Amino acid sequence: MPKLPTWLCWWKGIEPEIVVGKERVFAGQEADFKITVMNSSDYETGGISVSYSVEDSDRNIVSQNVHPITRIDSGEIHVIDVSFETRLGVTAYNVIASVAVAGREIPVTATLNTYWVRANLRPSTTTQFADGKAPVFFEGEIETNYAAPMEIDSMVEVVAPRKERILARSEEKMVLGGDGILLIDSDDFDPLIIPADASEGVERCRLRMTIDDRQGTQIASSISKPFYVGFTGRPIQISLRSSIGTVIHPGDSIPIELDIRAEGSKQPENATIDVVFLADSGQQHRIDSYSLSDFLEGPVVMHWRVPSLKGTPQERTGVIKAVLLEESQKLSATESQRFMISDQGIMMNIDSLRVPKEARVGQEISGWLRIRRNLEQGEPAILRLWFNYTGSDPIPAIEQSVKQARNLSLAFGPLEIPGIAGPEEDEVEIIAEILYQGTLLDRRSAVIALKEQDLARTQVEFSGIPSFVRPDDGISSVVHLTSRAESPEQVNVSARLESVAGNELLATRDILLEPGKPSLLPVDFRVPISAEMSTAHLVVELDYSDSKSSNKKRFKVKAIESPIFTVGFSIKDERGKPIPGLVPRVTPVKIGVEIMSRSLGLKDLQMALRVMTRRELSAEFQIPFDTIDSEEFQTEIEWTTPSVDMVTNFYLDIVMSQHGRQLPSRALDITKKQFTVY
Repeated sequence: MPKLPTWLCWWKGIEPEIVVGKERVFAGQEADFKITVMNSSDYETGGISVSYSVEDSDRNIVSQNVHPITRIDSGEIHVIDVSFETRLGVTAYNVIASVAVAGREIPVTATLNTYWVRANLRPSTTTQFADGKAPVFFEGEIETNYAAPMEIDSMVEVVAPRKERILARSEEKMVLGGDGILLIDSDDFDPLIIPADASEGVERCRLRMTIDDRQGTQIASSISKPFYVGFTGRPIQISLRSSIGTVIHPGDSIPIELDIRAEGSKQPENATIDVVFLADSGQQHRIDSYSLSDFLEGPVVMHWRVPSLKGTPQERTGVIKAVLLEESQKLSATESQRFMISDQGIMMNIDSLRVPKEARVGQEISGWLRIRRNLEQGEPAILRLWFNYTGSDPIPAIEQSVKQARNLSLAFGPLEIPGIAGPEEDEVEIIAEILYQGTLLDRRSAVIALKEQDLARTQVEFSGIPSFVRPDDGISSVVHLTSRAESPEQVNVSARLESVAGNELLATRDILLEPGKPSLLPVDFRVPISAEMSTAHLVVELDYSDSKSSNKKRFKVKAIESPIFTVGFSIKDERGKPIPGLVPRVTPVKIGVEIMSRSLGLKDLQMALRVMTRRELSAEFQIPFDTIDSEEFQTEIEWTTPSVDMVTNFYLDIVMSQHGRQLPSRALDITKKQFTVY
């Protein structure tokens, strides 16, 4: 390079280098190298990017990437670690890197060499008969550029590509010497014998050889030219398929598929198939039995309910075995993989039971309990709830199945506390029981203190409120008030809606309640959209001259099923002409917002228009939108595009809330508007 003035040497001080490890790796393993960038100048340098690509000997790109460097201090060395997977049979890789600094690039290259192992295998014949006796003959060689002797694990397989099956296999440990080539033949391996029943007819097969190093990593593979294998007739066979783990539990349902194959063989007339669980101790547990007529229409699928076995592990460990018998003579047999039946049964307990501490007879209550279970396998359990008064028969309240979960929290109710004939009781006991397969596993109880009936001066009942409602549903309910007092009295009655969206006063009225004469209070309300997937209450408060009381009706709000609002955007210039997608920077624009609502009369709504990039919020505008009086709402916002240094993509979005709670995305169908500022 000619000597130039210092002010022309823009690369001076930036010294890149590719550092390749001293030890080679074998082809097929992971290789790594380092790219170092050193700043030998007296000042810091920034805005550097390092790009690299790794190419094999055929100029195929194996790996490439770009690493930005924001700053390098004086004397600092920045190191970039790179690793990539090498390919079998590729001997060398070229690393081509460049460092971009001050608008120029500094190229740097290096070569990474690998050790390689190549295998070549040739069958000794073009046709072979599979009789279970004659081995497959072959010869070949293994080459390497690794100088020192190395131990390798060689495996030769006969594969049938059409059926994707391995018909025979043989393995052998060898030492690949430093001379670089090793001649092999079938005498160096155990006989490669193809079973007579491995397939049918004629199969086009190949020899496949794989070579692993001492760590078990594959370093070479080879596929031979095809040859043909002929299979003769097969005796009757039985096959068993089942997905069984190493440990199964009592009560599990295990599917088992049985099939009979008798191509080219005469089927015995009186043969039976016995399926048993054969333990390592020699004990047999019958599962089922079949005749050959059961297989006329195809395989038979059965479900084995795992029994509970007690004893030593040898008595609970074994296989599922299917045996084909004719007059006590075994014709064929097959078995599954070994597994163990756990001796641990299903255990469950009611960890907690929560109910109100006090209530009145006829009042609806809700509660909560938690069930713990040791295993998720098996059948669902049964939960029962009872009300129990001292000296009386239990009164059933709930009986339902509960799913197989290790920790299950369950809410129940509303349940009405029943009354009984006879003297008034001071308390009632609520009992929770958990049963599995008819056996009681656990019981827990809680006591509810009963208030005196005369405290309920007015009987309050609700009608017109379903147990489940949808967001934005209009509910027309009626509160029925019946006085139990001995004389008329003036009561101030107020009704409010309690939900996660807040408390809303619905109605208030002064009512003269006469003994035994019902009074009605109509209460109309709309379920808040933001209260979806929650529980709400209609609360009625009675304000007497000397006391107060309240009653509530609980109901659940479902999820939003379809969008309530449809939102669209438009962007126009100052003259009102639509802008398709490209907007110059520092340009006044008008952003149009059009909202279609399928529901009218919604109140206490807030809306915010957001102008955003992918990384940040650029601008936000609050739009007056308190009440919806029509199906369509339109407004325009004036905005000036920011002064950007590079081309930036923006998009428009809307956030709506009701009663200060943001509406879920399911409530809005927004067609996002994207545009680019340049």
